[in-house]
Amino acid sequence: MKKLLVLLSYLIIFSSCINSEKLEGHWHLKNEYLGERFLSLDLTKNSDSIAYLDKYSFNDTQRIRHYSKEKELITGECGGYFKYKVNGEKIHLKNVQDYGDYFGIKYELTNSHKLKDYLNNLLVDIVLPKAKNSKKNNYLNFENDNFIKNLIIGKSKETNKTEFQESYKIQTNERFLKLEDVDKWIEHIKNSTSDLELGFIKFRIVSDKNVSLDLIKTINQKLRKKGFEKIYLTYIKEKGMNDLFEYLDLRKIDFKGKRKLEDLVK
Repeated sequence: MKKLLVLLSYLIIFSSCINSEKLEGHWHLKNEYLGERFLSLDLTKNSDSIAYLDKYSFNDTQRIRHYSKEKELITGECGGYFKYKVNGEKIHLKNVQDYGDYFGIKYELTNSHKLKDYLNNLLVDIVLPKAKNSKKNNYLNFENDNFIKNLIIGKSKETNKTEFQESYKIQTNERFLKLEDVDKWIEHIKNSTSDLELGFIKFRIVSDKNVSLDLIKTINQKLRKKGFEKIYLTYIKEKGMNDLFEYLDLRKIDFKGKRKLEDLVK
């Protein structure tokens, strides 16, 4: 009888483990307002902890609180309060403030999938250049670096907008800049950063591989003119299991005789 009770207890515990709701993993979340775009949600363990929205993104990663016992998510410090329910590979986030629910699917986080996440929420379409095992490139960990400023260059996903006539658009945060406005953007960064922190500022250029080198060179010159030296051009590693990107330090590069972004790392 004692053995039977132990066996029944084991089966109950095992059953509860099978049916437990696990949030850990990588999820794509969509609602009626996102259209084709999605948010990603990442959690590494199923306990009270910090989770991440859009961890693999060139936009700002948002940390959110995860309360496993209450099965709640709170985005940011001031709100975005969700109750969630996980059923296998699907998730439903119920927004208790009626701002719209999210529905998601879990994905295996391969490098190709991570690249899709990086490019998903950009305002422009980009095909990144490949590094081709260049010894000129650097490994840099830009994740959760508060001193990174992104300049993203590609063709607008919203082709019906005509206020910008350039074939390639320059995106900073969630807006486009004309080339003549880049100086003001750099000056704003300089004026809004303390003297102690200025040396930590890094600029990451994320550019379509067919963008003119003259445009990259001009932006590089504008940044240097304002005293910024840490300027990096983004490449995809041709071979690499863990790290997706390599970065070319533009301080080391001579643009003469080069025609394409991939020529810079040959």
